[in-house]
Amino acid sequence: GEGAQASNATSFEHFVADVETHVERGVEKPLGFIASLFGKESAGDWAESQNEAKSLPRCGITQQVSYHDVGDKWDKCPDECPVFAQHADNGLRCDFRCVPATVEACSAMNPQEPIPDLEKGACRACMVTGCDTCREDGTESCQHCSEGYQLTPEGQCQNTFFYIWVAIFLVFGIIAAVLVAWVVS
Repeated sequence: GEGAQASNATSFEHFVADVETHVERGVEKPLGFIASLFGKESAGDWAESQNEAKSLPRCGITQQVSYHDVGDKWDKCPDECPVFAQHADNGLRCDFRCVPATVEACSAMNPQEPIPDLEKGACRACMVTGCDTCREDGTESCQHCSEGYQLTPEGQCQNTFFYIWVAIFLVFGIIAAVLVAWVVS
């Protein structure tokens, strides 16, 4: 009865005192404070214990990530399958699988993201301005451009009004040059 309440009150008072102490210090290291609450030496120890509790990415295993899984977006795939590929055909969102860094492996998971990007650690779409559908060969080239763009032989998308803009700027440039020459003379 009363002994348990006194013990709980004392524990709560210690907790409040700890919070006040950390607030007075400006809570410079909030993870360190959380670590101390769990009896860990440092924030690194606490984070490591949290990582051990969840499953890390493995080759060939699809994992769904939610906003509750704060650390998941920073996880890296193992060296034998170093890129995350989004699983496009299962109807779920935010589910990924670690796959080998090949065009075939990325395309098999998501044809819209055929490029294995080791720097980002993920399969991705081509980075071509104005591209609607990338080529599935893993190159930075486009198969079909968005409206207002035309496909060049190199697989790039060019604004359909590009030559019109060039002509307009040339005309205005010539007019400006004539005006400057007239004012100077």
